[in-house]
Amino acid sequence: MEERAMKVTTIGEQLSELFADLPSKEQLRSMPISTAVQLTNKMKAFDERIETYKGWYEREKAKVESQKDSIKTLLKPFMLEFYQKTQNKTLRLPNSCVLRLRKSSDSLSIDDEKEAIRWALIHNRQMTKTTVTLLKLEILKHMKICGELPPGVSVKAGEGLYFSITLP
Repeated sequence: MEERAMKVTTIGEQLSELFADLPSKEQLRSMPISTAVQLTNKMKAFDERIETYKGWYEREKAKVESQKDSIKTLLKPFMLEFYQKTQNKTLRLPNSCVLRLRKSSDSLSIDDEKEAIRWALIHNRQMTKTTVTLLKLEILKHMKICGELPPGVSVKAGEGLYFSITLP
C-alpha cells in the first residue's frame, strides 16, 4: 500500500503561489483583453478562497463556543455548591477569572407589536419612538424636477472616474 505525504502549506505560501504568475506593472500597461480575463479569474479565485476561509472560521467558532458552553455548564453546579456553603455569590480564582451568581432580571416579550404600538399611541406616546431621516434619492428627484435644494443640503461634485469590477 502506497502512502502519500500530505504537504501542509501556510496561508502565506498559498497566496504566494496565487500571486506568482501575475504580470508586472509594466506588462499591465499594454495588456491584452485575455490578460484582463486572467486577472479577473484570479480575483474570482481569491473570492472563492475567502469564502472557504469564512466557512472554516464559522465552523471553528461554533465548535469553540460549544466547548465554552460545556465548560460553563460544568462550572455552574460548582458555583451553586460554593454559594450554599459560603453565601458568597462571587469567587475569585487564582488565574484572575471570576465566577459569579446573579439574579436574572425580568424581560419583556412583545408578542404582537402592531397591537402594542396602537395601544401605546393612544395611552402613552412615550412608549414609542419616531425616527425622521432624509432620503437622499427623494432630494435628488426634487432637485432634478424643481432645481432647488433644501437648506443644509449641498451637492458634492464627483471626483474623477470611478473604477469597479463586477465578478459573477
